[in-house]
Amino acid sequence: MHHSKSLTPLWRLLPLLVAVTVLTGCAGTFGEVKPLSTSGGGGPVTPTARHVTSLLIGEIKITDARIAKPEAETFAFAVRRGIANWNLAHHGFNAVADLTATTALSPGSVVLTATIHEVEKGNLALRMLVGMGAGQASIVGDFKFGDDAGNSLGGFTARRSYLGGAGAGGADLLTTEELFVRLGEEVAESADKWARGEKVQ
Repeated sequence: MHHSKSLTPLWRLLPLLVAVTVLTGCAGTFGEVKPLSTSGGGGPVTPTARHVTSLLIGEIKITDARIAKPEAETFAFAVRRGIANWNLAHHGFNAVADLTATTALSPGSVVLTATIHEVEKGNLALRMLVGMGAGQASIVGDFKFGDDAGNSLGGFTARRSYLGGAGAGGADLLTTEELFVRLGEEVAESADKWARGEKVQ
């Protein structure tokens, strides 16, 4: 007599499927960095021959009209937090600090300013139900370097996107503010490459 093996009901697998989605959720983010064209202001960023030791974060403007001022301030702070977090974790610049009216600029300092012109929060329902890029959230901004004499040292455009869940649909695991932090981390990595004489692309 042959005994057939019973099949595990699908509902019993749901907790496992949810756990997999949670554990792989961060895979739904991706980034892109491109040098700014000359028409974009400051010319393309090139590897520096300067001995850069400090990164001073200047003004971070969010110009997307869909973002209210209080929210823009929160998002700008999140970018600063992402830059500081990456630098601390990867031992990049000797110092990262906010540029203020009383900050003394040394020859080893560069100033980073930003204009974030696109903040697309996307569509939560599409990210959860459709996935595969539908309803994705994205942030795009221009980041520029300047020296202690006020000269432009070039810049780059950075983009950070979130597909939702594990990148192919699923529960949202990343808020817009957290995506701004990820953007800041991406910017810090690019700035560190430039400061070490590597091409930013």
